[in-house]
Amino acid sequence: IATQNPDSDGYKSMNVNGRLGFQINAEHRLEANFLNNKIAAQYDQGLTRDFIRANQVETVGIQWQAKWSQAYNTRLGVTYGTDRGEDALNGSTLRPPFDQTKTSGFIWQNNYQTGAHALSATLENKKDQFLLMGTTGLPTNVTSLTREKSQNSLALGYGWAAGVHTVQFNVRHDRDSEFGGKSTGSAAYALAITPRWKISGSVGTSFRVPTLYQRFTVFSPPTPLLPESGRNVELGLKYVEGTRRYGVVAYRNKLTNLLTFVSGAGPCPSGLLPAATRVGCYANTAQASYTGLTFTASESIGNFNLYGSLDVQNPKDLTLNKQLARRAKRHATFGVDTRIGAWTLAGDVLMSALRYENTTATSPVLPGYTLVNLSASTPLSKDWKALVRVDNLTDKTYQTINGYASARRALYVGLTWAPQ
Repeated sequence: IATQNPDSDGYKSMNVNGRLGFQINAEHRLEANFLNNKIAAQYDQGLTRDFIRANQVETVGIQWQAKWSQAYNTRLGVTYGTDRGEDALNGSTLRPPFDQTKTSGFIWQNNYQTGAHALSATLENKKDQFLLMGTTGLPTNVTSLTREKSQNSLALGYGWAAGVHTVQFNVRHDRDSEFGGKSTGSAAYALAITPRWKISGSVGTSFRVPTLYQRFTVFSPPTPLLPESGRNVELGLKYVEGTRRYGVVAYRNKLTNLLTFVSGAGPCPSGLLPAATRVGCYANTAQASYTGLTFTASESIGNFNLYGSLDVQNPKDLTLNKQLARRAKRHATFGVDTRIGAWTLAGDVLMSALRYENTTATSPVLPGYTLVNLSASTPLSKDWKALVRVDNLTDKTYQTINGYASARRALYVGLTWAPQ
């Protein structure tokens, strides 16, 4: 972009993850997993400003799966994670030296199946601890800020399937330490009209609270963020015959206080950063909706498996009567995979219509784009697999956020090890 620094912007990423499982006996299994991901991304703001954002994410988890009888099984899981980030401008600290979020979670899931009836009950607890170190965005003479929150949840489910009928009911209650309690739920019904055709319908509600990072960093808005809530209605029609699968779903999702990110100093006059350095802030969209149709299809022809989806929607800010920022009205995916000898070859095409950076009359337009990706993989032994992938084969230049160029053509070569 002409208004951006023409230098090369670096990007480094190192990721290590693994999972280890131990089958104690036929009824009990223990699993442990871990993840360590480091990213350092450089990006421009203006002709001379170079930002660097460094993030390190670490998570560990343990879970125990138990089958107590033919009808009853449970899953018990514990997780812990840390997300630490640092920002710098032209090699010098601009924002707080670092922000850190520590999370811990506990989940106990119970499933009971008897005949055509399925029951489930889940207890869940999440805790977040946020630490902000530095002086930018904090009151005078304050060098750190600490906030904690927790959320306890209870979810119940009931399913029934017999003959041509399928029914599913779910209810959930979340009690947040700061935003109080909220109950949500869903109900769904499906009818097999014929062995090939099925219709379905569902209604549901949702609830999401803003994170501590969204609320207390330099990207927090001048007014406190509110929880997001939604109501969703769907109607669907599916056709299945052999390897052929076709479907269409009509949906309407209405959201109150949609959590989003708005760009520029104008909508974010919080004063936490000098006006020249503000890049945006988190915000609520008072009333928003997504209304549209999703078409899906997959079929095997000879040795080729073909699939695709097309989403046609109207993402709308109902208060301003504008298209929602950074949301496209149309996007689609088409792909094919096949086997040649020991190799699995695949390719897909991703397409998106244009977007708008914000809801103002002078909003920058983010043009639509088409991406082509290819991949090939083959087993080297029982436990090892080789993978080669080319993303953005045509080297397409595009943006999903104004001023932030997306990755150009990229080649990945890798090995995976999954002992059996």
